[in-house]
Amino acid sequence: MLDQLHGTFQGSTEIALLVQWQGLTLEVLVPMFLLQPGLFPPGQPISLYTRLYLQGSGMNNLNPVLLGFASREEREFFDRLTSVEGIGPKAALRALTLPVADVARAIEAGDTRLLSSLPGIGKQRASQIIAKLKGKVTPFIGGPQASTRVVHPAPPAADSEEEALAILLQLGYKKPEAERMLRAALTRSPGVTSAEELIQEVFRGQGQEG
Repeated sequence: MLDQLHGTFQGSTEIALLVQWQGLTLEVLVPMFLLQPGLFPPGQPISLYTRLYLQGSGMNNLNPVLLGFASREEREFFDRLTSVEGIGPKAALRALTLPVADVARAIEAGDTRLLSSLPGIGKQRASQIIAKLKGKVTPFIGGPQASTRVVHPAPPAADSEEEALAILLQLGYKKPEAERMLRAALTRSPGVTSAEELIQEVFRGQGQEG
């Protein structure tokens, strides 16, 4: 599983952060409150806690989408929010225009007015969120605000092969092809110890094949 992404912030779109990693620019979908101007200085290191999910239907129409969060707590809150019927990953990200602590506080207070004001929620969905999550999100109320949170690089994930596979899927490679590329890279360079080195070896091998 791809647990974290460590790279350099390059910019943003309306729904995503652009993160440069080993010469690649990855589009990482994030909660809307993480897109506020000035939160991440361009050219500076950024560390995001990630989720990878497959969008689409049918085995031949699935596209990998990478999601990012400023902390593990934000990611856990997102997981709980998407457990509410009718709230998918993209809908949850669009709805999070406020920091997690504020949304959690509204849920625990039964504040349907605030929740229904979030994009795409409405009164009925707000009531569903409260019914499902009230009493379960109190740990998130006291968390730090997004503007004060991590943008520092950290050591790579322990399972570098799985992380590298997830990145190749995000880049659009089919899983069998990505696995073949990784096996070839590991055969050429069995001593690699990080996902970054492994991806570099994959593309080095592609260049040699070309």
